[in-house]
Amino acid sequence: MKKVALSNIIILLCVIAVAYMIFHDGNHYEKSQYDEPYEFKDMIDFPHSDVAESNARYYYEQLNETQKKIYDLLERECMKYQSSIKLNKANREDVRVASYALSMDYPEFFWIDQYTYKTLNNNYVVEINYEVPYNVKDVLENINVVTNQIFEEMNEAKIENDYDELKFFYDWIVNHTDYGDVRNSQDIRSVFLEHTSVCAGYSRAFQYLCKLKNIECTYVVGYTKNNENHGWNLVKLFGKYYWVDVTWGDPVFAGEQDNEINYNFFLVDDDELFQNHVIEKGIKMVSEYQNAKEFSYPNCTDKSLNYYRLHHSLFEEYDKDAVSQYFRDKFYNNIYSDIELKFENKEDYDMFLHQYITGKNALIYEDIKAANRFFFGTMLVEYVTIESANYVKVSVELR
Repeated sequence: MKKVALSNIIILLCVIAVAYMIFHDGNHYEKSQYDEPYEFKDMIDFPHSDVAESNARYYYEQLNETQKKIYDLLERECMKYQSSIKLNKANREDVRVASYALSMDYPEFFWIDQYTYKTLNNNYVVEINYEVPYNVKDVLENINVVTNQIFEEMNEAKIENDYDELKFFYDWIVNHTDYGDVRNSQDIRSVFLEHTSVCAGYSRAFQYLCKLKNIECTYVVGYTKNNENHGWNLVKLFGKYYWVDVTWGDPVFAGEQDNEINYNFFLVDDDELFQNHVIEKGIKMVSEYQNAKEFSYPNCTDKSLNYYRLHHSLFEEYDKDAVSQYFRDKFYNNIYSDIELKFENKEDYDMFLHQYITGKNALIYEDIKAANRFFFGTMLVEYVTIESANYVKVSVELR
């Protein structure tokens, strides 16, 4: 969560790094160290890694068999922190796709987004090289110290179901992370160790926590309707898929004037997300390999876990009587601050603001008077909006 004044806030670009190839001196290696080509059949005998199904190797499942075998080899060697991995006459395109899928499935392999490779006769890849940090084991150990502390806090809070676990992760990341572009802001180190990150770090940290708790979660890249690069998550809960955007739950990123987390993009459906998010389905490649591989994503249609629906503050339409009753119930229960509500479409959201909050004869004052019949002072109404989410938070002060 950001600790800066709103007046100092500018539109922040959420920059993510998409896996790409790093070329040696501008070109890949022209000559292999091997005199004889290797038979690809040597590699297909490698066993699949023993990874829990609930860890959702989401991108792996969409690879062809050849790419899966390359993925399996890279996965096994990355678990040993190997920087140089020999391949057996692998097609360059298959290597690119497999390595990309691995990087998307494994937030803890934070060093594999960039790599170089060697080829045999400028054709097949025979070696891939990652720049593995010299202290990688210590870094991962330090990260796991933090995640274990998170789980201890969660146990103390008596969190007992997956929904509450996801919300706990969401809240923890926002509350412990400042938005900013630092050296490691594209990976989990930035959130767990440096506590400053951008959307890639927020999303990868959320993915990693889910993975440790065996909740299906994957990392998704794309851009906003303003064409800003962005990253978020897809989760599977109770047999259904939902979208989660932790970054946009941060109040400063959303442009709010206080430090309250919002849940406008917590376990939402397609209708909610795609008002302002666009998925980049293809791998961003270089040169002739542009968008060579596309990944698919499920339809997220269930609305039942929407935070505001669960809290009875989501309105399918602007019904004056229903909204009035909603506010009067709050006032009768002496709730005057941080009253949240959302609308499913912008037309009703705009109508609510105009008729109930900002109009010349704003109806909210009638409801305040109804709940405070013997009050003759000044009524001050303040509100915060997130227009992209049709969200309003209202606070009333009686003076």
